[in-house]
Amino acid sequence: QKDNKAKERVHKAPSLLPSTSKVPPCSSSMLNNSKLYCLRRKVWVAATPEEYIRQSTLKLLQDLEYPFSYIVVEKDLKLLPNLSFKGPSPERRIDIICYTKKKEDLVPLLLIECKAVPFSQKEIQQVLGYNHLIKAPFVGLVNSQEERLGWFDNQSQAYQFINYIPRYVELVNSIIVD
Repeated sequence: QKDNKAKERVHKAPSLLPSTSKVPPCSSSMLNNSKLYCLRRKVWVAATPEEYIRQSTLKLLQDLEYPFSYIVVEKDLKLLPNLSFKGPSPERRIDIICYTKKKEDLVPLLLIECKAVPFSQKEIQQVLGYNHLIKAPFVGLVNSQEERLGWFDNQSQAYQFINYIPRYVELVNSIIVD
């Protein structure tokens, strides 16, 4: 049974004080008529409501010291290096994945879905569905009003959520290996 399986990665809730930081607004230097400058992709992109949230989230991650070289933005699931599909791959794009180093490899740490609408069960299920493939220990949801970080709690057998995104080092330090 479980005793014969390879060690599984589990994690605990980040033991942190609630953050007072919220998603910062896009700065005027990022705006150009109907375009926004993407901090990570280093290109101008269409200034959609969701893109404002995505760029503001990237700024927040930068402020929280997430290494930009470990962040992937707006990528097709089938193009992610850590995924392999049996059969056809889903035609979906993730908003943001933050990776961390494990030995010499980069592994998913946090999958973030950015939304221009209030969160409902639909948005939560979307990020959890993506994470079923990605297998990051943490998921995040961000909109203009709030940010949430979630993780699967083995004791309750359910996802638990807090109302902020912790600093990069705090998330990395909260991962435990059995």
